[in-house]
Amino acid sequence: MFTPQSCRNSLNFSQMVELDLYYIRERSFLFDLIIIFKTFKIIISPNSAY
Repeated sequence: MFTPQSCRNSLNFSQMVELDLYYIRERSFLFDLIIIFKTFKIIISPNSAY
């Protein structure tokens, strides 16, 4: 499975739906913390914005 941070600007609709379904299947407090941490990391690191 691809990771959102590596190709998030090039996803087509079906890939976005696949990610949404993956999130629903794997939802947990820990998974949410991981997403928040990765989001924070992307915001802080200007080179990984695009």
